[in-house]
Amino acid sequence: MIPAQNELLRLNILFQLYNDLFKVESFGDIQRQFYKIIGCNKSQILAAIFYLDSRGSIQARSTRDRDVIQMHIRSRGIDEIEDRLGKGVLFVSSNQIIPIILIKWPEEDNDDKK
Repeated sequence: MIPAQNELLRLNILFQLYNDLFKVESFGDIQRQFYKIIGCNKSQILAAIFYLDSRGSIQARSTRDRDVIQMHIRSRGIDEIEDRLGKGVLFVSSNQIIPIILIKWPEEDNDDKK
């Protein structure tokens, strides 16, 4: 991927997490957001998630399911998206720029509770 495509992919992930943040109904649910990675470029999506995690924009954790990641946006990621929205850089919905790459996934079943 060229650098511009990498940047769009990262922005798409941040924008989706930003939108999902405001749909959370309780404080405890903020850190319990699971996403299934879909699409043909899973390695590029994982690289973008790793990059955003290492920069402190998001927090990502692996789960038992190979394609499901637990993650949420952090304050640095919120600031980045809001700065871009304020400058008019992100003027088109990210869903129109790049197809959906993450879908909300139900919380993992915890075998310890059974």
